[in-house]
Amino acid sequence: MVEMAKKMVLLSTSSGDSVNAYSTLDWTQNKRIYKHKQFASNGVADRYIEFSMTFNIGYVALIREIQIAWINYWASESECVVEPHSVTLSAGLTESTMKHICTLDVVKDPAYASVQATVYGKNLMEFANYDEDNKHFMTSAKSLTQEVLDEFISKRLSSIPKVQAQYLKFTMRRNTVSCLEGSVLSTRLHVGKTFALNYISVTGYEISKNKHLQVVDII
Repeated sequence: MVEMAKKMVLLSTSSGDSVNAYSTLDWTQNKRIYKHKQFASNGVADRYIEFSMTFNIGYVALIREIQIAWINYWASESECVVEPHSVTLSAGLTESTMKHICTLDVVKDPAYASVQATVYGKNLMEFANYDEDNKHFMTSAKSLTQEVLDEFISKRLSSIPKVQAQYLKFTMRRNTVSCLEGSVLSTRLHVGKTFALNYISVTGYEISKNKHLQVVDII
């Protein structure tokens, strides 16, 4: 697998942020646990429920794993940095045909917590309907044959999502900001809320460089 976020291009944001400066940015550079904001937007003001970022990978890819990290605290009196309540992923072969893929999970990692970063991620190589299929397999175990075993393995492998896309869209839902009375955040609640991006990682395969892979739209 290859890291595709190194040359991924930010096309637009839902709050109309200027994106020209991010056309050649390596979005993975903070993946080694550096405390640094690669991108920040105050488009998460009180009137905004969601904030989204749309990217072009540059080629059609089979996506296997997604990570995106957001700064959850920044020591500045002029801004209130918040983490998203949730992050969803949409993807497609074209920008106009993107579909919802999944909601990313919060990944607990003390190392990233030490630099005030909350990581959201998803392993897209997970089996679907595992419990249901496993239950069916176990009920057939008494009469287990090679044919039944082959069918079970084939069904398991075919259930792995085949997310092929050139365009990605991350949608962040605005979090409700609250704090203790003595918190330093109590003096910042009146300022604009900011999303501050730490890093993005997108790993998978470039379709054109893997002849055994065929381009198919997301079902």
